[in-house]
Amino acid sequence: MDIKSWVKHCNNLRNKIIKLDDSELKRKYLLANFTGTKQQKDIESRTPLIEDYFRVKINVKSFNEEEMKKKGGHAIDFHDNKQIFDSLSNEFDMPYWAFVSLKNTPLKDFNETFVYQLKVCNIHCPWCFVDDYNKDGKIGSGKYFSMDEILNVFQEKNKTQHIMNFRPSGGEPTLAVEQWTEALSQIKKRKLNVFVQGDTNLTTGHFMEEPFESYAIKSDVLEQVAEYDNFGLLCSFKGTDTKSFLEATGMPKG
Repeated sequence: MDIKSWVKHCNNLRNKIIKLDDSELKRKYLLANFTGTKQQKDIESRTPLIEDYFRVKINVKSFNEEEMKKKGGHAIDFHDNKQIFDSLSNEFDMPYWAFVSLKNTPLKDFNETFVYQLKVCNIHCPWCFVDDYNKDGKIGSGKYFSMDEILNVFQEKNKTQHIMNFRPSGGEPTLAVEQWTEALSQIKKRKLNVFVQGDTNLTTGHFMEEPFESYAIKSDVLEQVAEYDNFGLLCSFKGTDTKSFLEATGMPKG
């Protein structure tokens, strides 16, 4: 697929999973429904789903006392950096940058993460944990939510559980990159002490470089994100060269 076709593909997917609610003047995002998926069993072994579309994820199991008790062990000593780094090295979702970015804030406070999934991805890796129909861009069992509605669910959950990490996941979140700025802006307005963790599969660069106005993304959206110090980006490298990338993603050559 050439660059022009790739950008068009990404744009077509974007148009499916974003809609504007004229009555409320709000952008809404199509989210995946976890119920009935392969993920549900793993999710509910630790925490129940929230209204089918949201969950709370434990990033590093050894950071969690209850998780370690199940294995007959003990949670790590957070005064021992080696134990922290050894735990992080075995996990994808809470890497070293989090330890650096969060500075003097205890890393374990961000171990429980509120997650929702954008119901779209521009690639379909054969090994992906997310079911294909939960990233196909079609409404199916999915549902559109505004960022207000998403954060209302988050705050309601926080009445009974202390969650400081908020993760708009996917799928490929940069196909609807405004969700980052909306989340950061709303979190600031609501005066919440919350870290926002963005995700990307690093395949939307050409799409993002195209004239933003052509598909209704403001040209300074990434600059807006950079103004906040409570944002981090988790990048998923799909390969170290062309061959490994194609094998990992199942994409054809060209």
